[in-house]
Amino acid sequence: MRLFVMILLAGWTGLVCAQLYKWTDSEGRVHYSDLPQLPSTKGVEKTKLSANVIESDDMPYALQQTAKKNPITLYIFAKCGEPCMLAQSLLDKRGLPYTIKNGETTDKTELHKLTGDTKMPILLVGSKLLKSGYVEVTWNRVLDEAGYPKLNPLAKFHKKPIGQTQQVSAKP
Repeated sequence: MRLFVMILLAGWTGLVCAQLYKWTDSEGRVHYSDLPQLPSTKGVEKTKLSANVIESDDMPYALQQTAKKNPITLYIFAKCGEPCMLAQSLLDKRGLPYTIKNGETTDKTELHKLTGDTKMPILLVGSKLLKSGYVEVTWNRVLDEAGYPKLNPLAKFHKKPIGQTQQVSAKP
């Protein structure tokens, strides 16, 4: 059985690395083949193709559109403790894209202008502002009304955030 698998892999590797030939016929059509052409065929060149890789995002299209229409911003700070951790955990559990703004480094006047206070956590979904602290039922209702799904099935393809102000895609 092991020998069969090795032969199969060796054959597959050969197919992946096969030489490719490109030429243009007398009518101007471009052709590709894995077989060399006759010496009388003009303009034959050896070609190497890169791997066929499809770029993908970690969000379904509908979620991307919702995020453009109603972006999520979460204001938190370190001393907030459990409410801030629960707020971020809710967004992560649902696999939603959001931006974190750390209240320690965010301009205090920006935060005071936005909310009239500096209490955390604060959630901004599109133009809807939740400044009463973390209340899971209320936050879920606002996220649902904004069109966000209860779960992002592609959340496991999360890209780790960098820096203080972070764009977070979705966590597993």
